[in-house]
Amino acid sequence: MIVEIRPKGTMAFPKEVIKELKLATGDKVELKIVDGVIQLTPVYVVPKKTVKALRKEVSQLKKNAGNNVSSESFLGLDAAVDKLEEK
Repeated sequence: MIVEIRPKGTMAFPKEVIKELKLATGDKVELKIVDGVIQLTPVYVVPKKTVKALRKEVSQLKKNAGNNVSSESFLGLDAAVDKLEEK
């Protein structure tokens, strides 16, 4: 497919691309250039305040669990929240 770069540097993607990627107005995509090729990947952006609230919830869960649950039990949850903070 060929798309045209408009005067302000914007591009419009064909409906087929939007439909196949299940994108909608306002959705975000990550743009990367790899070996001279543009790659677009749909992304979900989590607001920082949401991540902060999740961290607080995880901390409270750990506190409430006390000695009944090992700290290793929370590693997956901690890693998931860490992943939300990337970029």
